[in-house]
Amino acid sequence: MPRKKLENTPEAKRQDVVAKVSFFSLLVVLVLFTNLFVSKQPQIRNSRRVLGNSNTVLKDPVEAIDFQEQISELTSQVQKLKSELESASMELLGKGKEQATEKTTEFIQENTLKPLISRFQDLPEKQQEYVRDAVCKQ
Repeated sequence: MPRKKLENTPEAKRQDVVAKVSFFSLLVVLVLFTNLFVSKQPQIRNSRRVLGNSNTVLKDPVEAIDFQEQISELTSQVQKLKSELESASMELLGKGKEQATEKTTEFIQENTLKPLISRFQDLPEKQQEYVRDAVCKQ
C-alpha cells in the first residue's frame, strides 16, 4: 500500500519539531537513568561461580564515598543538561511560532489581498473611483 505524503504546513512542521525534541530528550533521560542504574550495582571483585554460587568481595568504604561523590556530580550534570535542553526546546518552539506567523501572514496576502487588488485593477476607472470613495469614507 503506498504511503501518504504528509502535508507541508507550518503546523505539521511544528509537530515534527516537537516530536523530534521529545524523542531526543526521552532518549537522553533513558541513557542517564540506565547509567545511574548500572552504577548502583554493587562493585564486585574476584567473582567466581561454582555450581551457581558466587563468592564476591565488595570494594572498600573509601571507594563507596567516591561513588556518592560521583552520584552527586552526575546529578548536577543531569540538572545542567536538563536546563540546557529546556532552553533549547523553548528556543526551537519560539522559532517555530515565528515561522508559523510569518507563513500565515504570507498565505493570507497571497490568497486574499493579491486577488482583491487584481480584481480592483480590472475594474473600469469610474468604478475604481467609486470603490476608493466608498472605502475612504469608512
